[in-house]
Amino acid sequence: MKTVPRMSHRALRDLYGRASIVAVATRQNLHASGMTVALEAMAVGRPVVATNTPGMSDYVRHGETGLLVPALDAAEAAQALLALLADPARARVMGTAGRKLVEANFTSSRMNRCACWLCDECGREQGSCAVRGAS
Repeated sequence: MKTVPRMSHRALRDLYGRASIVAVATRQNLHASGMTVALEAMAVGRPVVATNTPGMSDYVRHGETGLLVPALDAAEAAQALLALLADPARARVMGTAGRKLVEANFTSSRMNRCACWLCDECGREQGSCAVRGAS
């Protein structure tokens, strides 16, 4: 395992591209910690093994784009990683599915449209939209 220092987007993309699998291990939390790493890895076609914390399954589809394991279960995480390393064809299929999922659902353009829709919905309920500065 290697801790990665801060790096440029291009260098980070290249690093993901050299990985066989990307592991995202987080403790139990309520805000989908690690989802950015998972999405970045899937964007370059890498399967993800991630802890199944609240919200992570909205990004990593277990058995389709990667594998979800219980938080703080190192043995289960190791087993998932070894299973994918032992089956490169399965890992490749998951990586391709992850890339397609990101392209269909998690591009900056789509996320912006979703944020604008949410802002519009909240603005209707609250009478204004602080994000857009509209009222």
